[in-house]
Amino acid sequence: MTGIQPNAWDDGLAIKADDNGWMQKHQNSPQEKAVQIAIDRAQQDRSSLPITELAPARSQPQLPKHSLMNHCQQNPYYQIAYKRMHILGTVLDMLKTGTCSIPLQEQAVREACSLTGTLQNLGLVDAVLLAQKMTDCLMATPTLNPSRLKTIEDSLAALTELLPPSLHGRIISSVSSSPLSPMPLSNSPIRQSLSSHRSIGPMLSTPDGLPDHHPQPYPSYRAMGVTHLLIVDDDVALADELQAIAIARGMHTRLAVTFSDARSLVSCYQPDIVLLNLCTSHSAEDGLSFLAELSQTHASVPVVVFTEQTGLADRLNATRLGAKGFLQKPVPVDDIFQTLLHTLKRGQVAEAHLLVLTDDPPILDQLAQLFQSLGFSPTLLSDPVEFWAALDHNAPDLLILDVKTSKVNGLDLCRVLRNDLRWSDLPIILLSDRTDRIMLQKVFAAGADDYVSKPIFEPELIARVNNRLERSRLLHELAETDSLTGLTNRRKATLDINRLIHLAQRQQKTLSFVIFDLDRFKQINDHYGHNIGDQVLRQTGHLLKQAFRRVDVIARWGGDEFVLGLFDSSAEQSAKRMAQVTKHLHEQTVHSPEITSLEVTYSVGIAEYSKDGNDLDALYHAADQALYHAKVNGRDQICVAQSLSVKNMKHTA
Repeated sequence: MTGIQPNAWDDGLAIKADDNGWMQKHQNSPQEKAVQIAIDRAQQDRSSLPITELAPARSQPQLPKHSLMNHCQQNPYYQIAYKRMHILGTVLDMLKTGTCSIPLQEQAVREACSLTGTLQNLGLVDAVLLAQKMTDCLMATPTLNPSRLKTIEDSLAALTELLPPSLHGRIISSVSSSPLSPMPLSNSPIRQSLSSHRSIGPMLSTPDGLPDHHPQPYPSYRAMGVTHLLIVDDDVALADELQAIAIARGMHTRLAVTFSDARSLVSCYQPDIVLLNLCTSHSAEDGLSFLAELSQTHASVPVVVFTEQTGLADRLNATRLGAKGFLQKPVPVDDIFQTLLHTLKRGQVAEAHLLVLTDDPPILDQLAQLFQSLGFSPTLLSDPVEFWAALDHNAPDLLILDVKTSKVNGLDLCRVLRNDLRWSDLPIILLSDRTDRIMLQKVFAAGADDYVSKPIFEPELIARVNNRLERSRLLHELAETDSLTGLTNRRKATLDINRLIHLAQRQQKTLSFVIFDLDRFKQINDHYGHNIGDQVLRQTGHLLKQAFRRVDVIARWGGDEFVLGLFDSSAEQSAKRMAQVTKHLHEQTVHSPEITSLEVTYSVGIAEYSKDGNDLDALYHAADQALYHAKVNGRDQICVAQSLSVKNMKHTA
C-alpha cells in the first residue's frame, strides 16, 4: 500500500490503496461504524458551540482557586477535547489489532488536527505539541510501526495528565455509553498508558500556585506587558512554527483558521496585533473584507497582512483598507516577527521621551499640557544652562528647540549636537516665528530634521513629532538592534555604556559592567541544531530585557555573549541581581516537540567603575578576566573582578 498524502487541512486527504477488498471488509465493521457515529457527534457538538466561548473576555474577573475546576467542567471545549481523545484512543486500539481501515485512519488524522485546534483555543501550549505529534504519526503511513503507535499512546496519556483529572471519568464515560467502545473503560489505551506513563515535557505554569496540570482560564494567566498575537491563517504548519518562535519571544498567540473564528477572537481575545493571510482557502475578497471590517471596528489593533499576491495594486488595496504592514510570501519567519515588532512600536510613539527647550512661558505651558495629555514623557526646560545635563540624564527620543532664546541660539545648539557623535542622529524639531525662505534654509543647514512655526498649530506639531519618532525608530532598529534577540547591538551598546560612564563620573555614582555568557553553547548548536540555539538566545535576550531598567544597557555583544551596563549598581548588588536572573533562566523551557529537556547554564563576569577601570576597554578586560575565572572553575558561576570571589549561582539565588 502507498502512504496517505495530505492534500489540504480543510479538504481532507487523498487516499491511495491497492487492496480495495480489505478496505470494504473493515470499513463496514460495527466498531468502525460506532467510531464514525462518535466522530459525527463530536463534530455536531463543536459546530453548536458559540465561538465567543473560545476565550473569556478581558473584563471577566479572575476565578478563585476553588472555582477553577467548576469553570473547566462547564467549558464545553474541554468536553470536546476529551471526546476526541477517546475517539483517537479507540482508533489506536483498532490500529494495534489491524482492524482499522484507511478511511478511518483518514478520519483519525482529521480528529487529531481538530484536537490540536481545540487545545490551541484553550491556550494549552504543551498539549498542542502533543496533539501535533499524534497527527504526524497518523499521517505517516497506512500501516503504522510499533514505535509510532507507542508515540501516539504516550501522547494520549500525557494529554490526559495535562487536563483536569476530575473531568476524565465523567466525559469519557459519557462517550463510552455510546456505541463507540464496547470494551471496559479500564482497557482504554488512555487508561492503560496513564498508570505507567511519565509526563512528557513542561506544563503551563499558573500565577496563583495551582498545580500545573490545572490550566487556568484565559484571563488568569494573561500577563501584563506580554504581546498577544492573533494569527488568521489556515496554513497550520506555518502557524505552528510562528507559535513556537512567539513563545520563545515571550508572546502569547491564538490561531483562527476561518474569518468567522477570527471575528469572535478579536472581540474576546483582544489581541495587540493581528497577522492576517489574505489568501486562505476562502477567496481573497473575504480577506480584504475582513481587513476593512477590522479597521472600522477595532481601529486600535494594527494588522499585518501577508499574501502570495505580488502586484502594487494589492499593496495599495491593503494599505487603503487599513493594513499597517505588508509581507509577500514566501517570507522568513524572523522577517515576519521583525515586521510585527516594528508595527507594534509604530503605535507606541506616545511612550517616547521628549526634551523641550524654550524660554517662552506661554509656549512652555502649551507644550506641557499637550504632551502630557497625549501620554508623552516630556522634560521641559527654560534655562539653556541645564540643557546638557538633562540631555545626558534623560537620553531623549526627540528634541524641540526654540530658535530664539535669551542665552543660546537654537540654531547654534543644533549645530553643536550634530557635531557630537552621540547625538548626531537625534531627531530635532526647531520652533520659529519666521517662515521665510532664508530662515528655512538656516534651519535645515543647521541640521534640524523639521520645523514648526509659532504660534503653534497643535495637530501639525503632533503629526510632525509622530512622523519623526517613527522614522527615527525604524532607522535605529536597522542600525542599532540585534535582529535575533531584539536587544541593542554592539555598536549602540558601546555608545550607551560610554554615556553611562560619563554620567557616573559626573554624578559620582557606581556602574557595573557585566559579561553574560552561555556555557557550552556550541555543543547546543551541534547537538540540537541552530534553530534551537537561536531559540535559546531569543529567550535569554527576552528575559534580560524584562529584568532590568530602562536606564540600563542590555546588549548582545556577539555570538553567545551578552553585556550589561547597570547604572548606580555596585558589583555586589549586580552579582545578587544576576543570580536572580540566572535562576529564572534555568527555569525557562525550550518549546520544541523534539526536546523533552535541555539544561542551559550561564557564566558571569562583573567589573565595577571605577574600582576595576575608568573606561570601557578597562572594564571589559576586567570583566572578561572574571568570566574566564568562572569558566575554568566549573562554569555556571558568577565572578566579581575586584575580589575574584566565585559565587555559585545555584547557592546564591
